[in-house]
Amino acid sequence: MLDTCIRYPYSKFTLRFFQACQVLKITRKKSYILLGVFVLLSVAYTFWSAKHHQALVYYVRNRFINQALYRAPELNAAELNNTHLLLYWTPFFQNVAFDGFGRRPFAKCPVSNCVATNDRRYLRRADAVLFHGADMSVLDLPAERSPRQLYAYYVHESPPQLDMLLGPLNSAFNITLTYRRDSDVHMPYFRLVACNESESLAVTQDRQSELTPPPGVVPPGGPLVAWVVSHCSTDGRREDYVAQLRRYIAVDEFGACSGRPCPRPGALQCYQHLARSHLFYLAFENSLCRDYVTEKFFNALHVGLVPVARGATRAEYEALAPPDSFLHVDDFAGPQELADHLRWLASNGTALARYHRWRSQYRFAPRERWCRLCELMSRHMEPGTAVLPDLHSWWYEGAQCHS
Repeated sequence: MLDTCIRYPYSKFTLRFFQACQVLKITRKKSYILLGVFVLLSVAYTFWSAKHHQALVYYVRNRFINQALYRAPELNAAELNNTHLLLYWTPFFQNVAFDGFGRRPFAKCPVSNCVATNDRRYLRRADAVLFHGADMSVLDLPAERSPRQLYAYYVHESPPQLDMLLGPLNSAFNITLTYRRDSDVHMPYFRLVACNESESLAVTQDRQSELTPPPGVVPPGGPLVAWVVSHCSTDGRREDYVAQLRRYIAVDEFGACSGRPCPRPGALQCYQHLARSHLFYLAFENSLCRDYVTEKFFNALHVGLVPVARGATRAEYEALAPPDSFLHVDDFAGPQELADHLRWLASNGTALARYHRWRSQYRFAPRERWCRLCELMSRHMEPGTAVLPDLHSWWYEGAQCHS
């Protein structure tokens, strides 16, 4: 066989391959079979799209690595008795446990008879199987599915950030958990609720202890506007808007794109530091999509900055935020008019104070994604439960993204 290889030298790799086969005492027939398999895989990998590559990587990670190394502790009898089981089929990026295993995600829910695991050996027992959109693979599907089992599509990212193969999953989901308000489980990054009279005083005192200096009061002379950004080129072209805005007002930029790390580590701590020396924050999203409002907007509100919003429409921000709490780029003819208005607000204490009045009337509250999901799981699901017929159309076209 080696003589044949030498007479027909396909490549140095082929020669070394057959030499290794001789050392391992692999027969000629098996050697050619192994070589053929390798060639086919190489050709497939070469011509596959990036989405196929991603699906293969996630298949290996989710099915083998995570199940071998990061499987949840086995559920005990008490956890399985009269409960509804949620199976995390994928991780949430690098987090295999989402918000915890067992009863932990549902501990504070009105309906709390649910448990969670990522152990795929519980597939038949699961009432719902959760797929994170950014981590699911068309090559890694459950081997079986009972008619009562719910498939849940979970994602925080906007459609332009996700480019995935759906295959059979396109018409498999019963429940959507996303930032969009038309989802079965709406998952905004934060939730603001109105305070009652007794809460208002306590919230006001607590918020004032967190906000140092008080909202709208910063040392004079420094930049009025702050921006933290790590994605330098975006579908929404926010970087272009900021480039124009800088012609008319200084923007103090931090993050990977500027090479200036925030002086305080941790997301909220960074915003708290910025609030000491700035009045406004550019809460510009990487995508301009329906309902897409992320943590940057709510973090700014939380620490005493006035967000300048760009992403969803003003009406969609108003559905989530307190009244008179933010500015929106659509309120202005362009960056120059926005810059002029920011300078005017900074010099007009009465006008600026209007954007902070809400702080005595609203408070931040935890998200309720797991509670709502547990309620849906707790219903007696009948065969033929409604299925989203076309996830691709609902998710991509329904997002109404634009640039």
